Amino acid sequence: MSINPNITTSGQLKLTQSEINYLRQFLEANDRGGYYLALPKSLYDIDDLYVQKDSKGKVLTLIKCEYSEYPLVRICEQKFVLEPEMKVRILAVFQSVHLQDWQFIQQQAKTVVLGFIVKPENFKRE
Repeated sequence: MSINPNITTSGQLKLTQSEINYLRQFLEANDRGGYYLALPKSLYDIDDLYVQKDSKGKVLTLIKCEYSEYPLVRICEQKFVLEPEMKVRILAVFQSVHLQDWQFIQQQAKTVVLGFIVKPENFKRE
């Protein structure tokens, strides 16, 4: 079994100060579309946050799964930016039972958005 250095022995996610600052900017801007730090209402009312980073530590993908009393209806929000192709932030929403398919969901969303690009040589005016 491999040990993930980003997870504590108690199962909590370790965030660097730069990651906390990145997340806090959404809170300070009152951006409800961004992730924010919040205290749970109870011990069990805790959202799950998953972070994908590149080799330099840049956050590539954020996934937040909301707490629910009914685990089968938990909702996850996946946010990522289409780089280098575009400067577009994408939000994909899905049930947590599909969390294992997050990379497929991201690739499919990317394919759909990139499908809207019209190259000048293919544009015909009438």
